[in-house]
Amino acid sequence: MIKKTHIVLLIIVIAFVLAFDALALTSVAKYAKYFSMALSAVGFGIFGFYFRKFPKIIRQFGVLFTLLLVISIISANLIHNQSYFSGIIASSSITIVGSSFLIYYLLIKYSISLETAKRSILTASWVFLVLFAFLYAIHIQFPSSSGENIFGFQSLRKGIINLGAIIYLTQFFKRNHFKYIVFAILLFSVNHWADFQRYILFVFIMCLGALLFNYRNRTVGLKVMAIVIFIVPVVATVFSTTEFGQEFTKKINNVFELFEEDSENYTDSSIAIRVTQSVFAIKNIAKYPLTGVGRIRSSEKDKVTDTKYFHVSDIGLIGILYSYGLFGFLIFLKQCQYLWKALARGALIRESINAEFKIFLLFLIIHTILTGRSLNSPGEFMCILVLIEVGRHQLQNKIIADVE
Repeated sequence: MIKKTHIVLLIIVIAFVLAFDALALTSVAKYAKYFSMALSAVGFGIFGFYFRKFPKIIRQFGVLFTLLLVISIISANLIHNQSYFSGIIASSSITIVGSSFLIYYLLIKYSISLETAKRSILTASWVFLVLFAFLYAIHIQFPSSSGENIFGFQSLRKGIINLGAIIYLTQFFKRNHFKYIVFAILLFSVNHWADFQRYILFVFIMCLGALLFNYRNRTVGLKVMAIVIFIVPVVATVFSTTEFGQEFTKKINNVFELFEEDSENYTDSSIAIRVTQSVFAIKNIAKYPLTGVGRIRSSEKDKVTDTKYFHVSDIGLIGILYSYGLFGFLIFLKQCQYLWKALARGALIRESINAEFKIFLLFLIIHTILTGRSLNSPGEFMCILVLIEVGRHQLQNKIIADVE
């Protein structure tokens, strides 16, 4: 007989995976999107019915993202005459925040500990690692729905695996055992299998730095230094003698082209296309600074941008202003404020039960600067917010129980 708790945990993990859009660009992406929207509809129903039982911060962001959805659809209709139906499809990533309400409700109602949830998420991250390893080995390619584009392994969403890496990285500092940092590095390495990713490595290092700062008085810091001392000579050798190392060095050097005063012809194509997209976006931001132009359906994008290649996820905060205007940017600032409170004044150690998710929130917010991720895919942010608040709720209950 399967326990009810196990069924609930399975639903939570499925909702979590779908909220992270882990199956995006694959052959089952369309069906996963429909299923995630169905779960989100249930979540929104629960949110409306039990509105006052949700923590204040979850209620605030729930209302803000609902308003963002409405404003995005209306803006796209008024500015570019996009139909409301197309607007809903274009902004479907915002509707997925409903999954987070379902996750919160199930975790609280069935008294599932955050540690149990962490283990389930880690299991999911390993499952996806094995799946990605298989797809990488067979050189998988997925055609787009229109058939015009082909997506390779490097385009697949790796959020669940990165969350697993951050959980292990944090546990290394909390439990002071080498195996956790080995697991973290192994999971995180999936980002670089197909092509070295500069910015995500930088974000990972920032998270490591935040953990070092908060746990600086523990012996784990010495272990990190020992690892660095061992790795640096190995990395230096790899960079100087291998093709991967030379490509890495080339990509890092290309970043500095942005700071050259008269540079117009960029060596790195990814930098060049981001500059072009930013110039186009800034012109539109000047016209519609308050609400932005809304999210545009991919099949109608070329009518609006006069180009087949324009992705707001390529231009980060500029993309947020382009799509959502000042209103969207203010939501991002509120996300930053929440992160600041979550990490300030020793809160990471004081509420160690949810430290892993606070560090991943840092990962998400820094990543948003370049990709707009926390607003373009707000389901991820809301799920992490929910887990942090569940941890806080369980910690408060534990304190009350200890006093009694």
